[in-house]
Parts: sequence; C-alpha cells; structure tokens
Amino acid sequence: TTILGALTPLAASYNIWCLFALRVVQGILEGVTYPCLNPMTARWAPEGERNRFMSFAYMGGTVGTVVTYTLGGLILAFTSWEYVFYVSSCAAAVWCLAWFLLVSDLPEDHPRISEEEKKMILATRSFDPVNRDKELKTPLIPLIWDMLKTPAVVVDMVTDHCSGWGNIMIISMSPTFMKDVLHFDIAQNGAMSMLPHLCRAIIAQIAGSLSDIGIRQGVPRLTLQKIFLAISFLVSVICLVVMSQLSSPELKWWCVVAMTVGFGFNGTSYSGHYANVISIGPNRSGTTLGLVNMAGNLPGFLMPLVITALTK
Repeated sequence: TTILGALTPLAASYNIWCLFALRVVQGILEGVTYPCLNPMTARWAPEGERNRFMSFAYMGGTVGTVVTYTLGGLILAFTSWEYVFYVSSCAAAVWCLAWFLLVSDLPEDHPRISEEEKKMILATRSFDPVNRDKELKTPLIPLIWDMLKTPAVVVDMVTDHCSGWGNIMIISMSPTFMKDVLHFDIAQNGAMSMLPHLCRAIIAQIAGSLSDIGIRQGVPRLTLQKIFLAISFLVSVICLVVMSQLSSPELKWWCVVAMTVGFGFNGTSYSGHYANVISIGPNRSGTTLGLVNMAGNLPGFLMPLVITALTK
C-alpha cells in the first residue's frame, strides 16, 4: 500500500480508471491490517492490560489521520497536492522498515524481550498456543459459516456496520464539509478536520484505562463492554443531531465542537465491541475481526452514494 500510495499521483495523471483500479487494489491489500492486529493482541497483551493495549495500538490509524490532515493542509497551502501522497508514503515506508525489524509474532520468539516480561505475558494472556495448530487445520469456509451462525459474532458485525456509517462520514467527508459548508480555508481545514480524530485518540486511551480498572475491581468484562459501546453510540448520535443545527459559517466553531465530541467518544468502542471480538474467541480473533471489519467497511462505498443522493 505504501508503493501504491506513492504511485497515486501518476495514476491520477493517466486517467480516472487507472486511479480507480489502484485504489481498489490498495483497499484489498489494506484490508488485512486490522484483522492481523487482533491475533497480535491476543498473543502479546496480558488480560489485565488488554483494553489499554487495544486502545493504544488501534488508535494508530487515528493518530495517523491527525498527522495527515494537519500536515496535508500545510502541504496543500504551500505546494501541490501530489506531495501529500509522496510525504505520507515515505513515512509509511519508514514504519514498514521498523515493523519488520522490531516486531515478532510471538513473545516466545522475540530476541530482545526480558525473561520476566515474557513469563508474565505467557501466564496472563488469553491466547492458547496448545490449540493453535489444531485450529489452523480447521477448513476456512466451514469455520466462517459457523461464525456467521454465532449470535455474538453477528451482533458485533451489525454493531460495526452501524458505527461505520458515522465513522466513514466523518473520515471521508469532513474536509469537504469544512470547506463547502463551514467555509474554512485550506490551512484551517486540515487543522479542524483533525480535531475529531485527536479527541477520539485521547478518549480511547481514557476508556481503555477505565475498563481495565473496572475489570481489576471485579466488574464483569461483558458489562463494561456494553457500557462503553452504549456511550460510544449515544454521545455520537446526540452530537450528530446537534451538528445539523449548527451547520452554518456563523456557528462553525460550535459545529466543530459538536463534531469533535461526537467522533471523540466513538473511541470508547475499542473497549466495547472491538474488545468483545477477542473475548469471544482469542485464537480466532483475527478471522472474527475480518468479518466484523467487513461489515463495518460496507458503508465506505455506500456512504458517498447516499450523501450524493441527499445533497445534489
């Protein structure tokens, strides 16, 4: 995806269909990223720290959006749009190099982990290495079919799909909204568009810490997951309604506040249904999140069609 990101300006200069094909391939390749994180979390995160681990690691994409919106706005203000893709691709290439050099699949295989830390992780993680080889022999299609018949998996899929409509709208449409509706200039646009993502990253860390504290105090894990998911949905819905009443240049600062708070509290979902994905099947959390993430990303191509139909 790093290479394809750097090739985006070239594809765009050729024709729109070349750009379309590149973006499709990039999306297919990027689709494995989050499902890969769940098995890593199950293998590396102690039970008592898992929600903080997830909130921190999974917010990497959100922090990347914060940096990209801010830096992209400055780049667009002083030079051409192509450099947004070149700079972000260079940063991604550096991260890829660091990942391949520093990351190991299992704590048992990491060359630089201390014995004390390794023993603590192995004793307290949810991953079961004994059943791993047996489970890997399970045929994929029957496994997925069984998952789709499991109520907990279906609930997580529906939840992520519903959450995805709001997420995709903010992620993909906020720069256009800031420019065309609230009338921010291009430099302000980048800064204002990143604020909801920054708030989301911060609130996710707070929610992860509070969830782990609750677990240590004896609150059932599922109860905490339900509470944080309810907070995510209710606050987001209220703020979206408020935004609709503040969407004018005269009230643009209050509108940004509503957007920031609403999308910010979506960060509690990482202590909600995302945490539940690992709880219901630690060794199969990657496959489960693949299904959940698929449902959550369906609005990615449906939302632009809906927005076009409502606003044209």
